[in-house]
Amino acid sequence: MINRSITLLTSAFILFIFTISCNDKKIDPNNNNLIISDFPKEFSAPYLGQSPDQFVINVSNSGDTALEYSFTNSQSWLKLLHSAGATVGTTPDSLYGIIQISAPNILPIGVYYDTIVFTCSEAANSPVRIPIVLHIGSEMKTTPNRIEVITTREGNNPPTEYFSVISTTSEEFDVSLLTNSTHLQLTTSSVNSADSTLIPIDFDISGLPLGVFTDTIYLTADSVLNSPFSFLVDIEIVSWLRQYPPISNNINDIVFKDSLNGWAVGDITDQTTVSGFIFETNDGGKTWESNSLYLSNNPDADSLLGSVSFVGDNGWVVGTDAIILHTSNNGSSWSPQTAPVADSIDFSDVFFVDANSGWIVGDTGIILHTSNGGLNWEVQTSNVTKVLNDCYFLTDQIGWVCGNTDIVLTTIDGGTTWNKLSIPVDIGGVNSNYDFRGIVFTDQNNGYVVGKLGIVLKTIDGGTTWTTTKLPEQKNLLSIDFADAQHGWICGSIGAMYYTDNGGQSWTYQSIGSFESLNTLEFINETTGWVAGYNGTIFHTTSAGL
Repeated sequence: MINRSITLLTSAFILFIFTISCNDKKIDPNNNNLIISDFPKEFSAPYLGQSPDQFVINVSNSGDTALEYSFTNSQSWLKLLHSAGATVGTTPDSLYGIIQISAPNILPIGVYYDTIVFTCSEAANSPVRIPIVLHIGSEMKTTPNRIEVITTREGNNPPTEYFSVISTTSEEFDVSLLTNSTHLQLTTSSVNSADSTLIPIDFDISGLPLGVFTDTIYLTADSVLNSPFSFLVDIEIVSWLRQYPPISNNINDIVFKDSLNGWAVGDITDQTTVSGFIFETNDGGKTWESNSLYLSNNPDADSLLGSVSFVGDNGWVVGTDAIILHTSNNGSSWSPQTAPVADSIDFSDVFFVDANSGWIVGDTGIILHTSNGGLNWEVQTSNVTKVLNDCYFLTDQIGWVCGNTDIVLTTIDGGTTWNKLSIPVDIGGVNSNYDFRGIVFTDQNNGYVVGKLGIVLKTIDGGTTWTTTKLPEQKNLLSIDFADAQHGWICGSIGAMYYTDNGGQSWTYQSIGSFESLNTLEFINETTGWVAGYNGTIFHTTSAGL
């Protein structure tokens, strides 16, 4: 019994000694763990597309002493690079991960797995295994990438736009479409990527103020890498909508006889061409076409065109070199008319009150009149010799003309006699030689004249007396038009645009979105108008420019 007890005691003592010895050599888990920084562990890439971005793995440890470690992985599509070019390192340390989807071999569509193993003989948590997942698959894309719609606030809803959804691979998938926007309307809720179906988008802009509004159409498809996909639609509500004529040259005059049918005239002057042009539209300016009949059939096509006037199907265009063109078929053909002046005379403006009665003004105080639609033109006596720039008539008897060096003329007998009106001698500090470029009257008493340095003259007694307004920007004012007694607009240099809704008592600057010189404007009612100028600039509003 005694011997057996001694033996048991001895064994227990030896076990106790061994345990102490082993514990002395165990790694302290609180001080010697490998710490692997967080980094992306799941990647996706389109088939035959771009590989995922390189990523960084930081390796450290929880103790105070640096640890040596090694790292491995098994798949060739995942490359681990150490700064020293080895597969071992010493904490703290960094290595780089690179995923290659097309080298050394092109990876087919599918899911791929690999594991990065970090090993350290002195780390309690060794080995550290980090799984890596790579998805190679299809993506969806749209044509176009994005839709941008620009429209005026008070206009009709923009026309239907279309886009399509396709796969970046030969893989087919069904795509669901959804939008939460109240301004976009989808009549299609799903498509197949293989169909290349044109998806219509209709618009409802009611209630939208001025500004840019971005709406989203969400595209979702199973097993597609970039699902859900956000297709963006921008709706920009503007006061003035840019229109695009066929060439970018100076437009000198524009006229509309209704909301659809209009004409613009101007000049082409460059190193190879000196000529005039006529544009026409039958859709309110959404599209403009060059009137090739004028250019091809007219021997005076090298004359620059400055003004256009239409009454019904009859129209007249005038310009340099005493050119007068006439159409009786809405612009389908143009014929020259004979002016009883030298060819060296340049005409500035033409104005018809009906199909018979019209006037032309121009160089050296020239005023021409016709009472038979231009079959015959006669010279009227103006008693001035300066350039006359603009004319306006209320009837075939009552009218006004303005020109350079303070000239404003009036007639009450169809131009048989012209009387020069007295203009204030000091116009904003300019005592003489003030050039007037635009004139308009809303009735026999109330009228306006505009010209250089932002000057607006107003009369309420037919021109006997005038009051002066000097607009703060002091830009040169080139044209003026009124839709009625209250609503009027002025345009001029450097994108100048002004509006009044109180008969000229005050003028508000409108930002039109261009700094081109604006030569001419035309309003057919208190909301709908066009303005045009240099470099093919045409803008249209259906909200009075507000």
